[in-house]
Amino acid sequence: MDLILSEILFFRNKIDIVDESIINLVHKRLILVSKVGKIKSKCGIPIYIPERELSLLNSRRLIAEELKLPKGLIEDLMKRIMYESYLREYSHGFKKVNKNIKSIVIINDNNCTGILFKKMLKLSNYKVYFFNSKEIDKINNIKFKIDMVIISVSNKTLKEIMLFIINLPKKCILVNLNIISYERLKLILYIHKGPVLLLQPKFNSNAYHITKETIFYYNGRNMESYKWFLNQIKIWGVILKKITNIKNNKDIMFIDFLKFFFYFIYGLDLVKNKKLSSSLNFLPIPYDDFNLKDISLFFKNNLDLYIDNILSNKENKKIFIEDYLEKITKIIDLIKNNKELFLKKIEEIKEYFK
Repeated sequence: MDLILSEILFFRNKIDIVDESIINLVHKRLILVSKVGKIKSKCGIPIYIPERELSLLNSRRLIAEELKLPKGLIEDLMKRIMYESYLREYSHGFKKVNKNIKSIVIINDNNCTGILFKKMLKLSNYKVYFFNSKEIDKINNIKFKIDMVIISVSNKTLKEIMLFIINLPKKCILVNLNIISYERLKLILYIHKGPVLLLQPKFNSNAYHITKETIFYYNGRNMESYKWFLNQIKIWGVILKKITNIKNNKDIMFIDFLKFFFYFIYGLDLVKNKKLSSSLNFLPIPYDDFNLKDISLFFKNNLDLYIDNILSNKENKKIFIEDYLEKITKIIDLIKNNKELFLKKIEEIKEYFK
């Protein structure tokens, strides 16, 4: 027995040496990444280049195959290292694309998206003034020159700051950081006669950074005035996707509705069934497997932005709520009366995601 334990200890010591080598190699890699980050920051090269990352992952998979290692293991390892690499590159900041922009005002309705943009703009050396929706008096009494205003607010807050927006200089760029909708566009174009850009982020509200995330955008008015801002966002490593027909933007809105509706039903059920809520903490399955953390963070944000764009519009109620209810009714009917067809539908969905 002692001989066996001695042999195990021998190999464990070898493993410790290998682990130390891995850690040192990761450290060296991050030092090299930091040097690359300095060059990118100076030259305004995007922090994330999809083609480069794809090429890197493919080459590492080939090495894994040659060594008969699980491809998934190497891919997970590389993705985690690359995530840390992006964070390291943040420390160098980003090139300021438009040096003529002196001041940017962000008006935020208690949600993390506006805070993230404040962080990214400051890392790009812009002067940013940040206000929350409770500081209406301060906002309406701003005296300094403003080059850009970013609003991430509900319709209620928008009405309260309407006078401020109406009095903005005509050259001032107004960015709506919210769910893109035709109704909101019409209102903003009416109250502000200058350049208008609509942005709709597609990432979790609790995201630490926005590199590799997707943002949809729509050109409201005078794109030439804010083309530099879109380039700035690309430097942050964001994937920008243009919306060409805002009136038919129902697919994106439907996804947002599904998210809201799912979290709402989930949360409502937990509130009603408090015994289930408390018992989840004692299950052997990890807490996060139930998405409770995401739901909790979702409801800590200001939901007025979702409610405004999804529930306040009669057409949206018809398209989303009634259509969704009809689908659910059909699914329930399948489960009760036609299990074979229900299972066939599951297979169709599985095939779609292959």
